[in-house]
Amino acid sequence: MAQLPVACERAHLDTRQSAQVFAVLGATLHDTTIAVWESKYHYNLARPVQWMQTHTPGWLPPLVDTPNHPSYPSGHAALSAAAAVVLGHFFPQDAASLQQQANDAAYSRVVGGIHWQIDSDVGKAQGRQVAGIVLRSRIAYSR
Repeated sequence: MAQLPVACERAHLDTRQSAQVFAVLGATLHDTTIAVWESKYHYNLARPVQWMQTHTPGWLPPLVDTPNHPSYPSGHAALSAAAAVVLGHFFPQDAASLQQQANDAAYSRVVGGIHWQIDSDVGKAQGRQVAGIVLRSRIAYSR
């Protein structure tokens, strides 16, 4: 889903409905960010580059700008999955495509060598869980 305003227009949402989509998405991304960062510093898992360099000095991941905070869980994976769930709720015709885009975003971080696969898997699960909680917490979120 390239641009959310375009999607709202395509779905013929009025201003109130469009604002509701933005509000739910914003709240979900906010809550997901809090959950991810709490988890990162709770588990404090080293990134691949940190682990690999202790076993293979000089090893560098394909993406050399590795963030300097813990690896687990992947914030990109969590946020992408959370957004896919929320946007799929409001735009069910796009749900499969949104999920695939979230999976691709998560996998790109593994291929780039800055996350372990478990970081992405757990990040996606965490993002989906937070999105579900936010969506269930407000009956008004249905269209």
